[in-house]
Parts: sequence; structure tokens; C-alpha cells
Amino acid sequence: MNWDAISAIGELVGALAVVVSVLYLAFQVRGQVREAQLAAIHEVSEGFREGIAATFMDPHLSDLFARGKDDVDALGESERIQFIAFIQRNYRVWEDAFYQYQAGRLDAPHWRSMERQYSALLSWPGVRRVWSMRRDYFTPDFMRYVDTLEPHPHSL
Repeated sequence: MNWDAISAIGELVGALAVVVSVLYLAFQVRGQVREAQLAAIHEVSEGFREGIAATFMDPHLSDLFARGKDDVDALGESERIQFIAFIQRNYRVWEDAFYQYQAGRLDAPHWRSMERQYSALLSWPGVRRVWSMRRDYFTPDFMRYVDTLEPHPHSL
């Protein structure tokens, strides 16, 4: 065997090693993307669950929501502040989910499920009133999105 043949075999083995390395890297990146998506789903879901549990497991806050959802302006001043803070917190979680979805970290089925749930909240006049009062505290893209979303019928 001459040196040219040995060199050609070496180049072939080197090229094969590069291809195998690139394939391995692609599989690793794909796995990391999926892990990032799962983490985003978990984070957004946890934020929503915490907000719901904190409100509806507390009899006072549950009553406050029941009264404020129809007319936030009928609440007393301190109750109105509590109601607005609760609803604004939910809008923040929703905004986070919106950007996670835009970035591809939240898949379409989870996003659509959350979108239906949040649009159901928007069907209550008190919740829409809070949006009109606080919408300027959110990003322009999220404001446009919420402003164009049709409220989804709710049920309790």
C-alpha cells in the first residue's frame, strides 16, 4: 500500500467521523429543544395553577372574584385593588405564555388550551375592565393580541 492510499483512507475515516459527530450533535440539540419546551409548559402551567389556587382556595378571594368578575367598579377600594392585582397577575402569566409560544417553546396544543381558558376569563365584564385599565403595562405585541381576541364563553 502506498502513502496516497493510506492518505485517502485517512481522509475517508475523518470525513465519516465528522458526519457522525454532526448527527450526534443534531440529536442532542433536538433533545434540548424538547426539554426547553417541556420546561416552558411547566413554568407557564405552574404560574397559572398558583394564581388559581391562591384565589379560589381562599374563601374571601373566591368571593371577591365572584363579585368582581361582573363589575369590578362595584367593589370597595381595597377589594378593587386585590381584584385588579389578581387579574393582572393572570395577564402576566398569559403574556409569558404568549412569548413562549411565539419563541416555539410552547407547543400549539398547550397554547390553544391556555388561549381558550384566558379568553373565557375575558368574557366577564370585570376582567375586561381590568384589561382596559392595565393594558398599557404590557408589551405592544401582547396588547394587540389580546385586543383582537374574541372572548370565549365561560362556565362556572
